[in-house]
Amino acid sequence: KMSQNAPKIHTVKSYTNDNIELCLEEIKKGRMSCYSASKRYGIPMSTLRYRLSARWKRSFTPGPATRISTMEEQEIVDWLLDMQSRGFIITRAECVSKVSHYMMSVGRETAFKNNKPGRKWCDLFLRRNTNFTLSKTIATPSVQYVRNWFRAVESWCTKTDNRELLDDPARIYILEEIPLTFPLGSASHSNSAENASTDIAVMFAFGASGTTVPPNIIIPAYHAPQDMKMHNLPLGWGMEICEQAYTNTQNFRNYIMNVFHPFLVKQGVRFPVIFFVDGHALPNIAEVEDLCESLGIFLVSPYRTTNYKTVTQSAGLGIAKVMKVKWLKTLEKWFLDNPESMHTLPYFGSILQKTIERGITASEIHNGFRTCGLYPFNVESIDYSGFCFQTAETITQQEESLSNDPLDIPAISEQEFEHAPVLEPELTFGHVSISIDKIYEAYDLIDSHTKARIQGDIRSLTREERIIRFFYREFVQPNVHFNDDPSEDYAPKKEFQFEELQVVKSEPADSHCGDEQ
Repeated sequence: KMSQNAPKIHTVKSYTNDNIELCLEEIKKGRMSCYSASKRYGIPMSTLRYRLSARWKRSFTPGPATRISTMEEQEIVDWLLDMQSRGFIITRAECVSKVSHYMMSVGRETAFKNNKPGRKWCDLFLRRNTNFTLSKTIATPSVQYVRNWFRAVESWCTKTDNRELLDDPARIYILEEIPLTFPLGSASHSNSAENASTDIAVMFAFGASGTTVPPNIIIPAYHAPQDMKMHNLPLGWGMEICEQAYTNTQNFRNYIMNVFHPFLVKQGVRFPVIFFVDGHALPNIAEVEDLCESLGIFLVSPYRTTNYKTVTQSAGLGIAKVMKVKWLKTLEKWFLDNPESMHTLPYFGSILQKTIERGITASEIHNGFRTCGLYPFNVESIDYSGFCFQTAETITQQEESLSNDPLDIPAISEQEFEHAPVLEPELTFGHVSISIDKIYEAYDLIDSHTKARIQGDIRSLTREERIIRFFYREFVQPNVHFNDDPSEDYAPKKEFQFEELQVVKSEPADSHCGDEQ
C-alpha cells in the first residue's frame, strides 16, 4: 500500500486547450465517439465527459497567466535566436538579462525579484519555447565548430540582406584589448624592484581596410583618482577610470558612443557595419546591443580558438605583439628623454600616442584579417593545425543533446576531414551502458497480461506490444538472470524462463517491430 505521505508526482499535460476544443467539436458533430476522440487526441475521457456535462461553467486556464505576454515572449525568443546566429553564447544569465532589459525598455514593472526572473521561470520559459535552447559551452573548439560559425554568420547576413557587408573592407571592424605594462615611480629607478607596475587595458578597433580607430584607455580606479586627467590626450580618444580594469559592458558602451561611432561618422563610413567583439568579455550583451543596432552597428562574436581566446585576439595577435614591442621601445626612449620625471598615469596617453605614431602598418592589419578568414570572408584561409578534429565520441555527445544553436549543428563529411585521425578500436560508436537495476525496473513495468501476449503470434500484436516484445527480447532477456534478482516478488518462475527460451529459438527475429506487414 502506498504511503499517504509519499510526495505527489506532478505531470505535464501533453494537450492544450485548443486540442480540447477541437476534440469536443468532433464529438458534438458526431464524427467520432468520446472513446475514439480520447485515443486520437490523447485526452482523458474523464476530462471530455466533464467538459460535455452541465457542471462545466468556466474557461480552462492551466495555472496563472504568464507575467510576460505571448507576443512579448516571442520577441525575446527571436532576439535570442538572432544573437545565437551571430556567434554569441546565450546562457541562462544572458536570457535573464535580456528579459530584465526588455521589461525596463518597455517601462513595465514585473513581480520578479530585483526585476529579474528566477530559475523556475527560466525553466518554464524554455519549456514553452521549444524552438530555442541554451548554448552549450565550447570546451575544445573543433574544426567543425569553426565551419559552423562561418556558415551561421554568412546565413545570418544573407537572411538580413547584409551579405554585402562581408565583401566591403571599409565596413568590417574588429575589437581587441591590449594590456600595456606601465611602471610607476621615478624614471631613474625604472628597473628597480622597488617600483611597482600596472597593466593598463587599451581598447583598440581595427578595420579590414587597414584603419586604426582611436583607442579607449581603461585606468584602474585603485591607481588613479576619479578626477584624474591625462596630459595632451589626442582629440577623439577615450579614457575611463573603472573599478574593473578590463573591457566590460559599461565601458564598451561608452567606447561605442564617444569614440567608435563618432570616428566612423567623421570618416564617412557607410552604415551599417559589422563589429567583431568578444561575446565572452561582454556579459549582459542585451544592455548594449540595442544601442549598437540603433546606430547601424551589428555586433558579431568571433569563433574561439584552441587557446581559449577569441578570433579577435588571434587576428590581432601579430598586431598585439608589434604594439607591445613598440610600446616598450617608446617607453624606454621616454625614460631617456625625461630622466628626472615621475612615471605617473597622466603621461600614459602621450606615450601611447607616440607609440601609435611609430606605425601599425596597414599590411599588418590586412594580414591579421586574412589569417583569421574574416576578410576575405573565407573559411579555408584558417590554419586548422591548432584545432582538434571531431571523433566519433564527440559527435555522439552532440547528437545526444540536440540543440537549435547553429554552432552545434553537426555536419560532418569525409571530404572535409581527410586529416582526421583514425579512431582507436576501443572507441565504440553508438553504444551506451545501462545499469542492471534499470533493466529490472523496466521488466517490472510490463504487466502480466502483456507478458503473456508477447509470447504469442506476432501478427496478433499491436504496434505498442511489438515494441515491448522487441525491447524485451533484445535488452531484458539477454542481460537479466532472473534467479539473481534480489526481489523475489518479481522473479519469474523457471518454467516461464524455459518456455521463453523455446519461443526465441522457434521464431525468427522480429527486429522490425514497427512493420505492420
